[in-house]
Amino acid sequence: MSNLFFVALMIGASALGFVRTLLAGLLLSQDQFGLYTAVIGAVALAGMMVSFGIVEATTKLYPRLWVAGRIELIWQDATRIALRQGVVIAALAAGGAVLAQAGVLNVAVWLVALLGLFVWFQVLMAISAAILRAVGSVALLQTFATVRGAIPLVLVGAVLHHHDWEVAVIAETGAAGLIAAAGLTIVHRRKSRTPQARGGGSADDKLPRRSNADGRTLYFANLCSSSIALGDRALVAALLGPAAGGAYSVIALLVQSGALLTGILSQKIGPEIIRAIHQGDSIQVTLERLRFPVMVLAHVAALALALLIGGQVVSAALADFLGERGIGVAALGLGAVLFVLQGFMVVEFVLIAADNEGVLLAASMAALVVCAAGFAVSYGLTLPLEAYIASGVAARLAQIGVLSRGIYRAVARPVPE
Repeated sequence: MSNLFFVALMIGASALGFVRTLLAGLLLSQDQFGLYTAVIGAVALAGMMVSFGIVEATTKLYPRLWVAGRIELIWQDATRIALRQGVVIAALAAGGAVLAQAGVLNVAVWLVALLGLFVWFQVLMAISAAILRAVGSVALLQTFATVRGAIPLVLVGAVLHHHDWEVAVIAETGAAGLIAAAGLTIVHRRKSRTPQARGGGSADDKLPRRSNADGRTLYFANLCSSSIALGDRALVAALLGPAAGGAYSVIALLVQSGALLTGILSQKIGPEIIRAIHQGDSIQVTLERLRFPVMVLAHVAALALALLIGGQVVSAALADFLGERGIGVAALGLGAVLFVLQGFMVVEFVLIAADNEGVLLAASMAALVVCAAGFAVSYGLTLPLEAYIASGVAARLAQIGVLSRGIYRAVARPVPE
């Protein structure tokens, strides 16, 4: 019951972001909204790219240090990341400002500087979230998620009457700064209230160490896996035209909902898996923790599929919407399967906890190859839209297959301490 309550509250907090985007779409003109969303997307992508494994390395480091009672080491590491990433982002922003001043980039210098600050705030938000996930407090995770959704909604919503995308981006940057400050404040207060384990001597020699190499492996694994989710719609539109691309995007929204739900589940269950294995639980026992997210995904997917299929009987508007785009039962069914298969993101934490990040990279690469091959065959044989969706299903099945094989092998050997 507590897990379901957590999921419900986190979905509610995440929904605030959708409300903000909806408001922007309603109050900004089409071209203004396009520029606004493009900048927000570019900032998110830049925040991921500049990390290059530094932030990803915290995925297992922070939960392990928390178990060891060394939250001061978590804070020190987070401070180093913030400063290091700040220097990198400042250098990149300075280079961009020079190019803008020279006319090479068709953007204002002040906007380049603002976006550099925006990216740094994104990094600080990611660090705060990583620490709070390591702590494992449901209340703190829910508080941070609510703050993360509410502040941008209030600030951006307050300035949308200007109908100016630049003003909206300024508000987004200010909101990101406030969220980062709130997150770090929450972390610092928790740090001051948490008993610290005494360090020094041989005890420190046994502490978990930062592995940027493992972080980079996770970085490239995420990059390969995300390429499918981020690039499939554009590729379908390019191959089959905008109409088919729009139909595919409808199914993609269903899949994205599955990814969002899995991401919410992972925030709690992922660090729990890492802490449990680090404390000596066997992988076999830890696998029991995967039952809940899989059941949630399966039930929600079945409900969504029933509503979409049954809803066409009672809603002519829904039937017309899906019918005009050529979206039938087969496409919806494949989309529901893809919804459930997003659970691979939770499975990955078992291998991260077992220090098998290389398996994640192999699985992501296999998924990317299978998806690309499926798209190529579908295009070459002029197959219908369902074939492209099936390619995504095959890709995720291949990914889960490689992950499962990695877990099977990990069970046969001891987990490094």
